[in-house]
Amino acid sequence: MQLVVRILMVSLVALPLKSHVAHAQIEPNAKFPEVSLMTLDGKKKFDMKTLKGKVAIVDFWAQWCEPCLISMPFLQEMAKKYKGKLVVVGINVDEDAKLANDFLKEHPAPNIKMLSDSKNEFAKTAKLSTMPTSFLVDKKGVVRLKHEGFREDDKARIEKEIQKLIKGK
Repeated sequence: MQLVVRILMVSLVALPLKSHVAHAQIEPNAKFPEVSLMTLDGKKKFDMKTLKGKVAIVDFWAQWCEPCLISMPFLQEMAKKYKGKLVVVGINVDEDAKLANDFLKEHPAPNIKMLSDSKNEFAKTAKLSTMPTSFLVDKKGVVRLKHEGFREDDKARIEKEIQKLIKGK
């Protein structure tokens, strides 16, 4: 009986710790989580581990997001301009993939790897508070910049950070 009580006590102590780790915010100087998500078309899984060794922007977005109308063309431009040096991943958080796909028909982004987080599991884990939220990740998988929201005047600063990471600085 004492053994059962001890096991229950240890389990109760461990639960909050596990929960805290599972819901950690993604912040600069931390490793970007190595999760797998379905592509937006629902055809295959994409593993974030494949980003190691590459500079990447991981952008959480939604079709209802006004600033996403500005950021999406910019991210598309960066993906095209730095092709082979930068990987841009878009993680859509809309529950209905059709809404996201309709958005992309109006605002094409063929150079961005589009993924779906339709249940918002990854977005909740990351504790996002703003759309869009982007993470600039270095070749070692470490977040170097977290950017919330998007305005026209953000473009130059973000591109400068991209260039630094591509150069290995």
